[in-house]
Amino acid sequence: MSLAARLVIALALLGCAGCALTSKSDSIVLRYFSPVTVTQRTTAAQTDDRRAPPEIALRLGRVNGARHLKEKIAYRDSAYELAFYDELRWTDKPEAFVRRALRGALFEEHRARQLVGGGGLTLDVDLDAFEEIKAPRHAARVSVTWTLRDDQLVLAEESFLIERAFAPRGEGDGPAALVAALSGALDDAVARIVARVLVSAQAGSTPAPRTPG
Repeated sequence: MSLAARLVIALALLGCAGCALTSKSDSIVLRYFSPVTVTQRTTAAQTDDRRAPPEIALRLGRVNGARHLKEKIAYRDSAYELAFYDELRWTDKPEAFVRRALRGALFEEHRARQLVGGGGLTLDVDLDAFEEIKAPRHAARVSVTWTLRDDQLVLAEESFLIERAFAPRGEGDGPAALVAALSGALDDAVARIVARVLVSAQAGSTPAPRTPG
């Protein structure tokens, strides 16, 4: 190969390397979502007359999310494969949304007496799924397991799944439709837990300690 040909090849390779070094990959723009809207927070703060029976006192114990439930929003294309959106994130871990919703419903809305020490009834909750389902239909899925126990026995427990179908719109509005559906499914799950826990607590609770005076 002649010297001139070698110089041409070398210059071409240097040009390609320069292009690779100066080019930038497409940046990912992160978008953050919360299933709790300002309207929901305002409504929850306005307590009503739906009080729990006065003898019901309990504590909200552990509220754990499955190990895969982090800030990235999860979705399923099939029954067995789970994936995550790179650019769509929750503002907090999904289990934190569940804990805040349960605390508001139990102790603010229904005004159950909140235990902070000693024995008594404890509600534990596991969030097993908080995700989008893409097939065979678009739906938001929330799966929960809750347990009501005292110091010795499990008084009640339940596992259930709630799905809310939704129609994704354009590319820009799709995440909002998903978050709205997950928000509704979360509301339904919390309402079901609270209703059944209050009934179970009333059936199995011991009288709450009297307040002096």
